[in-house]
This record gives sequence, C-alpha cells and structure tokens, in this order.
Amino acid sequence: MKRLLLFILFTTSLSQLTAQDISVDILQQGKSFADSSYYDIIKVEDKFWVAGKYGILKSLDAQGNIENISYPTEGLDIYKLENLDNQTVLASGDKGTLYIHDLKTKAWKTIKVRNYENACFYNLAVDNQKNIFLSGGNSKIAHSGKSIPNGFVLVSSDMGQTWRRIYKNTFNMVWC
Repeated sequence: MKRLLLFILFTTSLSQLTAQDISVDILQQGKSFADSSYYDIIKVEDKFWVAGKYGILKSLDAQGNIENISYPTEGLDIYKLENLDNQTVLASGDKGTLYIHDLKTKAWKTIKVRNYENACFYNLAVDNQKNIFLSGGNSKIAHSGKSIPNGFVLVSSDMGQTWRRIYKNTFNMVWC
C-alpha cells in the first residue's frame, strides 16, 4: 500500500512538472502607421510638432487639429525634435539620420552621418553656440533587439557637415 501511495505521489509530481509550460513572448512593435508611438513634442511657431515611430511627423494646433508635415521621410523613427533657433527645427532619428528644416524657406535637409548608418540618434540637444549634440547607440537596441549597445555622443559645430565623437561606451546605450 505504501508503495502504491508513493508511486501515485511520484507520478503526480512528475506530471505536474511536465505539465507546466513557461514561455516568454516578445511584443511585436508592428509594421504600420496605425500602430504608432509618439516620442517627442515641441512648440514650433504657433503649433506643436509631434514625432514618432515610422517617421511620423505631425503638427497640432491649440484646437487639437492634427496635420501631417511633409518632409523627405524614409519611414525611419524620429526620436527627438529640437529648435536650433527661431527659424530652424532639428529632428533626430534612426539609421544615422538628422533632418534640418528651415521654417522661413520651408526647405528640408537630410543628413546621413557617415559610419552611423546602424545607429539611432535617440536624443538631441543644442547649446548657445548652436553646436548640435546627438546621443544614441545601436539601432537594434531601440527596436528591442539584442546587440552590443555601442553608445556614443557626437557634436557638430557646422550644422551637421562634420561630426566629432566626444563620448563612447561599447557596453552602454546613451539614451539621454
């Protein structure tokens, strides 16, 4: 009788161990404009600009009306917007891309920073001398991928024509 009871307990325990199925699912970020995220908002003239996933760039007025902003998009995420001055708006994005917009002429300039084609520019700042600072790291990290971060901070003092790396950390992403 004891053997039968031990056998039943043992097989019940084993069945419980094999019956548990543990899994981890990665959330899909989506592949359409309907599945969007907004990453930044700034005041531009009398409206607000909103930027985000898949290169979304929109203007928002005080009444809540939203309009698309036409620019040379490549469908790349835009992570940060910044006013360089009263006439110039900067937008940093994925795949080593920086957009510069002249509000007066309505002209756009797209800058692809050489050797940063696989990096995202997660943050952007300007100082009083109009130096442009970009920070980020490996683009895969920004899209929930696994990779060595290769974090960095770049600076340009000539409106993005040339860049100098002022900080590097192979094992840390620079989010700020």
